[in-house]
Amino acid sequence: MEYKYNIEDFKNIDFGETNEQEEKILEFCTTLKTTKEIFDYLNIDDDLDSFQMTIDEMVDYGLLLERFPNKPDHPKQKYKRNKSVKEETKQTRRVLELINRFNNGEKICIEGLQKAAQDAYDYNGSELDKLWFNESTKNKMGIPQPMSEKSIRRDLDIIKSHFPRAFELITTEKGCYKSLGKKMFDNFLNPEALSLMIQTFTIAQRSNMFDSFDISEEDKAILNKKAKEKNKIYEFKNRPFEHIEKDMEYFHIIEKNIKDRKTLYFEYEEMSGNVMKIEVKPYKILFMNDNFYVGCAVDNEYLYSTYRISRILDIKELGKRFILDPEIEQFIKDSQTPFSRYVKGYKSKMIDVIIEVVSKKAFYFSSKNYLSSQEIIEKKENGNLLIKYSVTQEIEVVELIKKWIPYVKVIEPLSLKNSIENELKEYLKV
Repeated sequence: MEYKYNIEDFKNIDFGETNEQEEKILEFCTTLKTTKEIFDYLNIDDDLDSFQMTIDEMVDYGLLLERFPNKPDHPKQKYKRNKSVKEETKQTRRVLELINRFNNGEKICIEGLQKAAQDAYDYNGSELDKLWFNESTKNKMGIPQPMSEKSIRRDLDIIKSHFPRAFELITTEKGCYKSLGKKMFDNFLNPEALSLMIQTFTIAQRSNMFDSFDISEEDKAILNKKAKEKNKIYEFKNRPFEHIEKDMEYFHIIEKNIKDRKTLYFEYEEMSGNVMKIEVKPYKILFMNDNFYVGCAVDNEYLYSTYRISRILDIKELGKRFILDPEIEQFIKDSQTPFSRYVKGYKSKMIDVIIEVVSKKAFYFSSKNYLSSQEIIEKKENGNLLIKYSVTQEIEVVELIKKWIPYVKVIEPLSLKNSIENELKEYLKV
């Protein structure tokens, strides 16, 4: 029997990414009815070592056999099955290694796997990285290559088919994936962050907040279990925010009208106990000083005010649309306390405040930013720190300074230094 192709035609076929010519070769192979014809066609003799070497030169003999209409009946079919098991075992190792990496929170990039495989092959590196190197896949120069992108995606598809939510595509990086699995809970090392997570979940449980999310009952149960586990270990004496279960309805109303850019009516209890009635244009819900506020544009002399949500007594939707002021939006981003007062053109009026912190309290300021603009500009020989804050007005930093007296002093501006000193003198007179 005369054949139009020979073994050389098969050496560089990637059965996952065949071109038109390679498809013609494979189509021709379907005319061969038995495994014996295949062996004859590929010039495979009875020597097992020669047989193995020849098969290794092919990309995937098992996949070739699967394309034949009749079941192969050659005695060496047993060897084919052994090789198929070997290939399946290698794929299983790759899949398990991918699952392990996802579980460890690693980012998986197809190009990264290919590069690591090539480096491992070139420099005799990690055996795990070599899992994605296929010596039988060669380029036009006959040089072995890492697995193709399509072949690697098959491994990912296997994981996805059994665990649909095992990993997600990172949209900002081509061919990169990451899992948000149980390791996520181990990343909450900061007690405040842990407390925030636990309380957020607790509030979500007690309200209808979960209705807004695509979270299954199973996932809720897992979250609840993890939160309870953390509560057994940590005791939070100072919660990072107030209880707001009773205010959840207000949160939903505020969120909706921020999104729709529509005005609201507040009845608001001031610190003095007086009840203020005011129409506001809600811009943003803020979490500041351990409390939730809503930042609003207002039609009075202040132009902008923050309102603590827990002090809102009543709220009504007015349905009137408003236009956002870009400068107020930026002011909200720049403000660092709920006491910030907005004035038009505030950017040109920003103030640099410099304070000196004594050495025995320097650690606290070097390990935590008390305001977002905090910057250590000098560490003196005696261990004292000079720290700068950029604020919209002096009032933003006054509360912080008062909390740390007598361990801090104002260096500049002089107006702030004199103001705090005079206030202290008046207090001492009392």
